[in-house]
Amino acid sequence: ALASILAAVMSTLDAQMLTLSSMLTRDVLSRVRGDRQQILLGRSFLVVLAAITWVIAIRKPASIFSIAALSFSGYVTLIPTMFLSMRWPAFTRTAATCSIVVGNVALVASHLWGPADAALLPVAWALLCGTAAAVITTLAAARHPPGAFPQAEALDLCLDSSAEARLRRWLK
Repeated sequence: ALASILAAVMSTLDAQMLTLSSMLTRDVLSRVRGDRQQILLGRSFLVVLAAITWVIAIRKPASIFSIAALSFSGYVTLIPTMFLSMRWPAFTRTAATCSIVVGNVALVASHLWGPADAALLPVAWALLCGTAAAVITTLAAARHPPGAFPQAEALDLCLDSSAEARLRRWLK
């Protein structure tokens, strides 16, 4: 029974790490020249991500179920981005990126340093922070004319990659 639980957790973690690596290399860093550079960046990112995962597991030892709960909590941080991108026309790529980053940082921080008897689970803090970051970033971008945030425009150009083109082709 324990072997099947470990296999399920390892499979989930493996899928999450490969998905994040693919998102980074194909969607964010797609302007990098050459397949070798993309492969090198993807593998390097996996090593860094595995190191972070190892530190989290070692720093706060827990049962296999709590590690699996943290693993599945990473998916929850994508909910504000998925929901707002479908329902809010003003939602931007920059807001999506901020939501995912802030949600994951809040998840890891509340898992590592949050009080053990907290009223809210770490995943609730991640969901709350990710949603707040998405809404605040979208409202801030709506108040300012184009060109007011050059970093945000550079991020939008970086994220405006083949993923959007693939999605448009798939929807046709």
